[in-house]
Amino acid sequence: MTTYDRLSQIIPPDQALANKALATSMKGIINISNLTLPSFAKAVANVQTTYGLNLINAQTSPVSQATLNFYNSLNGGNTVNVVDILGVSTGIGFTTNLTSTVSTVNTMNITSLSSIYSTMVDTLNGVYGPDTGPVDIPTGPAAGPYDTINDAMVALIAAANTEITTLVSTYPNQTHQLNTYWNSMASQLSYEFNLQTKASINFNDYQHSQSAMNGFISQLPTYGLNQTVGGTAQYLEAVADLSIIGGQAVVACLRQGVTQSVLTNAGIGTYNNPPVTPSTLPPQATLSPDQPPYPPTT
Repeated sequence: MTTYDRLSQIIPPDQALANKALATSMKGIINISNLTLPSFAKAVANVQTTYGLNLINAQTSPVSQATLNFYNSLNGGNTVNVVDILGVSTGIGFTTNLTSTVSTVNTMNITSLSSIYSTMVDTLNGVYGPDTGPVDIPTGPAAGPYDTINDAMVALIAAANTEITTLVSTYPNQTHQLNTYWNSMASQLSYEFNLQTKASINFNDYQHSQSAMNGFISQLPTYGLNQTVGGTAQYLEAVADLSIIGGQAVVACLRQGVTQSVLTNAGIGTYNNPPVTPSTLPPQATLSPDQPPYPPTT
């Protein structure tokens, strides 16, 4: 015999059914079985609602489509992730392209071009003459005397351009690949800079804030919940220095957020801080009513 069957023999069936429905619905409240009736009643009495906020109550979705359209229009309808704004610091868009660049260059004979660049460095370092001139380059495509260092550099740049033209003609496939790699890196830099501008991020005018840092630290578990590609968890783990305890602590906090979520969803309560009861409560402000009057007025 179920609880409802027994109760329906004691009180009218409709009341027993209503009681069963209420009991079943209340089971959806986490830890309800561990709450005392006074504490539960106090919590219910102090729950705030959206009473009086008619525009909020009229919403049929968590975020209105008009709001979504507005923010999507700011970025061409694309989703913006953390790595879209700060990806270069983690190697996003650069590590693979630079590695590919080195591999591609190694398939080309750039001995002559490298020699010209080395001569440029030596010229600027005063190997072939002082800054005021004269300068005498003994060997290479731009060999010869020059009145000033500027004249020598102009000649070296012209020689480098000639050699680059030859390489482009000799290695068309490699040239196309190299241009693709560097255009991709330039696009990433430009994309990030534009998003940083929209977000009012100015690294040249950065002011250290202890409160901001403390707030960032306390939010690490929450950031760990975003495990999407390009999200906060991926970014923060990428920039964390795992060779020191601080970097490992960052990753541990990210994982704590996931663990906390799993435990909460299972109805397992945890406490990060010891309970503190103030000796006196601060005065409470009078705010707009968050619940309709009870009993209801006619």
